[in-house]
Amino acid sequence: MVKPGGRLLGAYHWVRVKVEWEMSLSRPGCGWLASTRTWVDIVVFYRGAAMSLTTAYLLLSLAAVLEAGGDALVRVGLHNPGPFARAGLFMAGAATLFAYGLAVNAPPWDFGRLLGVYVTLFFLFAQVINLAFFGIRPDLPIIAGGALIVAGGLVITLWHR
Repeated sequence: MVKPGGRLLGAYHWVRVKVEWEMSLSRPGCGWLASTRTWVDIVVFYRGAAMSLTTAYLLLSLAAVLEAGGDALVRVGLHNPGPFARAGLFMAGAATLFAYGLAVNAPPWDFGRLLGVYVTLFFLFAQVINLAFFGIRPDLPIIAGGALIVAGGLVITLWHR
C-alpha cells in the first residue's frame, strides 16, 4: 500500500509506504518446509519544504538500510536453488528497493548536497549486513577505502559554505 504525500495538521506533510510479502515453501511429498512474512512500513513526516538535519539523517539511514537490504535479498535469491524461493526473494528484494526509492526521493531535499552522507551511510550499513547475514568480514582494503568514504562524508557534511 502506497499513500502519496498528503497534508496533515496544516503545514505538516506525510508519505507512507507499506510493502508486504509472504513466502511459503513446500514440496510435493515433503509437506510444508518454511514460511516467512515480512513487511516494510515507512511513514515520513516533514514540515513544509524544509526538513531538520536530524530527520534527514534518519531518513537517509533508513534508505541506506533498505537499499543494502534489498540488494542482499536479491543476492540470496541468485544463489538459492529453489525456483519458488528464488522468485520470492527477488520479489522481496524488488519491493524493498522500491521502498528505498520512495524513502530517498519523497522528501523535498537537495539530494546532491546530502549525497556524501548517504554514500557513507550506505557503505556502513552494507558492511554490517554483509557481516551479519553472509559472515564476510571487511578486509584491510575495504577498511582503508571505507575510512576514505567516511572522511569524504564528513568533509561534505561539516564544511560550511
